[in-house]
Amino acid sequence: MTIKKTDIVYYTTYAYLLFNFFILADNSFSRFIDLLYFVLMAFFIALHLAKNKIKITNIEFCFIILFGGLIITQFFLSQYGISDVLKTTIVFFIAYFICNTGLLIDNNNRKRKDILYFITISYLIFFLIKSYYDGSLLSNTTSMANNFYLQSLGDKNLSAIVMFLFFYFCYKKRYILGIIISAIYMFFLGSRMLYIGIAIFVFVEVIKKYKVLNINLIKKNILLLIIISQAMVWGISYYVTFNVSTNEVSTYKEGLMDSSNAMRARSNVYAAETIKKNIRFIIHGYDSKILDVLGVSDRLHSSSYLGYRLVQPHSLLLNLMLRYGILYSIIYMLSVSYLIKKMITRENVSLFATYLFMNMILHLMFSGLYLLFFIFDMKMEPNPK
Repeated sequence: MTIKKTDIVYYTTYAYLLFNFFILADNSFSRFIDLLYFVLMAFFIALHLAKNKIKITNIEFCFIILFGGLIITQFFLSQYGISDVLKTTIVFFIAYFICNTGLLIDNNNRKRKDILYFITISYLIFFLIKSYYDGSLLSNTTSMANNFYLQSLGDKNLSAIVMFLFFYFCYKKRYILGIIISAIYMFFLGSRMLYIGIAIFVFVEVIKKYKVLNINLIKKNILLLIIISQAMVWGISYYVTFNVSTNEVSTYKEGLMDSSNAMRARSNVYAAETIKKNIRFIIHGYDSKILDVLGVSDRLHSSSYLGYRLVQPHSLLLNLMLRYGILYSIIYMLSVSYLIKKMITRENVSLFATYLFMNMILHLMFSGLYLLFFIFDMKMEPNPK
């Protein structure tokens, strides 16, 4: 049996995402897995480019030079290091090149046993049963506590993102058990963001069959759609912060304007005001030290702003600028938009629409491993019936 490079890249990426999002591991081992994956992908990308005599385009070359220049500049000027910005950049270029060189291919036409899928399902079933017996499964729906989430992530909304991406993977591959298990998780996670996101997904899946969506128009305006969505988040955050009295804020999950949304709104405003006041954010940000500098790494002793505790900004662009600086964020979003533009189709537009909405609530989704998982899903094709 001949093993193809595309099979190795597909299953290596698949395993990398499985390990990071579903399997607990200590940080030192996670860093080793990161390094191993980065080295393997760099090797296969370089080998594929050389063997097939694929030339890097002018726009790709410009992105590489700009990213390299900004990272080197941050290395010399920033006191916060470059570990985060370096990893984010590496993951983006891996996602870009394995997709655009044809290395990441879902060979769906061959019937085979998907061992990684069975490992994931086995883990999810085990954790579901464990959570039922220890009482955490029902905590999100029967109390104010949030104790049910993927232990590798430690947060229900991040878990909701991952479970939606896994649901989409199973949906495209027609894995019925995976769809059912994902649906159970998505219900019990109790994420309002996810419930709305699923409604958007179903709506787009229905209307795309009637060919009322102009895919070419969407492809041409990916960056504009992201900017508009972020502008809406900023506008709502400022309005809520300065026009909604604290007396009108309800307790958690008791209304649309509850304490959690008031906290996120103030955190976005605080981030925007911080960036406006300091010229250094043009070149660099807080990188991996963002939680420490903001004073939010310890939830019990977190900094506060206008009556509510702070968290890192729940806005893609604000978070990028606060971490990596304005110039890097501009180049990065241009690059991400260019990648999505090349990949979006009528088949996966429902994934993009849902992801775009959920990105208005969270902040990590178009960077790092969440971007890689999203791009991985964009490549999925339906298995033959």
